[in-house]
Amino acid sequence: MKTMNIIVAVLGLTFLAYFAVADDCDVQPFVDNVNQEWIARDYPEILALIDARLSTCTNDILALGIKIEYFGLAVVNLSQARSAASNFLAAVQAVAPEEITSPTALTQYAISIASITVPTNYVDVSRTSNQVEYVHRTYSSAFPRIERYVDFVERLNQ
Repeated sequence: MKTMNIIVAVLGLTFLAYFAVADDCDVQPFVDNVNQEWIARDYPEILALIDARLSTCTNDILALGIKIEYFGLAVVNLSQARSAASNFLAAVQAVAPEEITSPTALTQYAISIASITVPTNYVDVSRTSNQVEYVHRTYSSAFPRIERYVDFVERLNQ
């Protein structure tokens, strides 16, 4: 009887833990928060949101994709963009290996970023104010390409 009670308790805790993590990994609140910080131009907070999500939702394809865009468009850091792209591809491969062998546009983009050889003398340079304005005019209401990553993840989850 005690064994059965322990099993039921463990199953119950596992069930609760699953839904606690699932709530933290909901797509729409994360997307809304990233978009809100993008509009506010709070780049450090965007990175904090991405990293917080990845600490809870390990190998989250959405967060990893947004991280590629963050380091490629919002804050220029080629080494970090390469790292994010490699992590994105590893996460995609784990879920949908066919996406690596027959890549769609987002996967091809990540492959190209991950394949860049960063010269040893390369120095990452911040965007000028004009470049920042251009990116924000191009993506005025939402973080760059965020909806493409949401659609991509939804397709992978079907």
